[in-house]
Amino acid sequence: MMTHCDIKTDYNWKSKYGGMEANDVKRLKELEEEKRKLKKLFAAVSFENHAMKALFAKKVSDGRVEQPYAQSLKATSLSVIKPCKLISLSQATLYRQLLDWGNKDHETLDAIQARHPFI
Repeated sequence: MMTHCDIKTDYNWKSKYGGMEANDVKRLKELEEEKRKLKKLFAAVSFENHAMKALFAKKVSDGRVEQPYAQSLKATSLSVIKPCKLISLSQATLYRQLLDWGNKDHETLDAIQARHPFI
């Protein structure tokens, strides 16, 4: 049984694999597969790197640094483990709500001061 292939296909095959042994072709295929995997890995790491640079490029002016970073980190599609370790931030910070203790303290102090005006 004789199979026929297109002249262009035959030319492309000869230009790519011409003069190679079967082992060389197999090795070439393995290297191309490894290159594909490494490109994919590099793209993922590069994306994480750019996203973290953008995340930490923000200037945070108040004393509570964790919450603005936590909110920005929630908005990204990145894993939270690596950025949290990078800035020594507890992952629990991402999931708890920031309480406004100032208002509660003022209410308590006002109540105490009303009962004991000389303190």
